[in-house]
Amino acid sequence: MDIALMDTANTRLQLMDQTWLVRRALNTALADWEGARRSLTLLARLAAEQDQLLELERDRVRAGEDSPSETVTAEQARIEVEQQEAQARATANAAQAAAAKALGLPPEALDRMLFSWSDWGEPPPVTEEQRLKSREQALLSRSDLGVAIGEYAIAETRLRLAVARQYPQLVLNPGYYWDHGVAKFPFDVSFSLPLNSKGEIAEALANREVAGKHLLAIQADIYSEITAAERAESLARASAETAEQRLETTRRQLVQSDLGLRLGESDVLEHVGAQILAIRAELEVLQMRARLQASRNDLEDVLHAPLSGPEIELAKFSYSVSHEVGS
Repeated sequence: MDIALMDTANTRLQLMDQTWLVRRALNTALADWEGARRSLTLLARLAAEQDQLLELERDRVRAGEDSPSETVTAEQARIEVEQQEAQARATANAAQAAAAKALGLPPEALDRMLFSWSDWGEPPPVTEEQRLKSREQALLSRSDLGVAIGEYAIAETRLRLAVARQYPQLVLNPGYYWDHGVAKFPFDVSFSLPLNSKGEIAEALANREVAGKHLLAIQADIYSEITAAERAESLARASAETAEQRLETTRRQLVQSDLGLRLGESDVLEHVGAQILAIRAELEVLQMRARLQASRNDLEDVLHAPLSGPEIELAKFSYSVSHEVGS
């Protein structure tokens, strides 16, 4: 391959990398925005229940049934909800601005825009077959590895030219081969040259060795990043499932409290307290779902490939169209 063409290929890979950076920025912003909006909805419900609890506590204090400290506790809880709402609004505004920046639009352009993310917080699990395929594809398509491969190819081409100029009878074999998308270097990547071979060949050989080590280092980093991202998603999914179990427990308690209220076995204060616990459990689930979504975004980022959603169908369509055009 011509060195100029290799440089062009590297430039194209770097452009692809920049495109993926934009996709990551937009994906992260939309995920944060969706999480903040859902939080605000739950916090509004929680605020209403805390207001009701505060009024009930004040009535009980005025009636001499509770000490004033109970009102103070309820007031502090209400203030905490206000602080959470303010933080969620700030997160939503920052995420909206980040999404607008990624799209090249002013933030106000997204004020009335609605978007649908049906599986937000609940990304479908990745099958073993899909996981292995995505790993292999990452090692074939990630731009940072592609750039390293291009740099190695340039170094090897320069070495071939240097050898050909001085020793036309020698044949230099490739320094690496591919095995399921993985660059592997055979033990014997050198060749025999007269002892006085120095200068251009020695420099080119050293450059190829440096490029080869860099290629292997990039490859090892990709494996490490993928493994860490997969483990993080697995832990996040387990945490979300545990939070869901706690939510189901609080919902059962709420049903029992509602029944007890109708039968006169519990009072309104206890029932409101059970509602507050249920909403707080919903918030915990939401936080764990946001963490799970973030871990899925990170995994897609290290793979440089979507794992679910409409992008996959779009990729299939693009592949089909390209093959129809090429046939």
